[in-house]
Amino acid sequence: MSKFTAAILFVSAIVTLAADAAPAKQRGMSFAAANPRRGTYGSPASEQSLRELKALHVDWISLMPFGFHRGAARLSFGGEHVWETDASLLAAATQAHELGIRVMLKPHVWGREEQHMERWSDAEWQTIAPLTGAADAATLRTYRDRYREGIPRRPIADEEADARILYRVLAAIGGRELVGPAQELDSGTFYHAIPGD
Repeated sequence: MSKFTAAILFVSAIVTLAADAAPAKQRGMSFAAANPRRGTYGSPASEQSLRELKALHVDWISLMPFGFHRGAARLSFGGEHVWETDASLLAAATQAHELGIRVMLKPHVWGREEQHMERWSDAEWQTIAPLTGAADAATLRTYRDRYREGIPRRPIADEEADARILYRVLAAIGGRELVGPAQELDSGTFYHAIPGD
């Protein structure tokens, strides 16, 4: 066998092995800010929690700053019983990166009863455009439309029934490795604030 043929066979074998290798799984956790008495993002308690997650082989976290709106088309992040700041988010991201954990920023917006965001006019959405990071009007429209599409409009019982079916499918496909030891969705997963909802 010539050196050229041997080289071709070697490269073919490597490509075949690489194609057969299973992609690495991402093991992620939502990493919410703790109560300030225990230590919030970037604190020693945060670092210890990240070390414990790393020991569990977590390789991704989401940091979740909370924002609020109070009826007017205005958003505010921080304050209002929330303790994360830009500096603490950056510190937590740095702590995670030092442990080899990747970070996703996943902001949450909490509404108030005075006026729901789904009722905001296009002009009101325009006033918060700088806060969304939308590069252009088309992107802002997409954000607005996806927000509105994500608002649950069915009874919680219907959502829960569908989630149970989906969970069973995931358990059948991926087993314990995908969903953990439970074969059924935990009965406490959905919160029923209103009896019969």
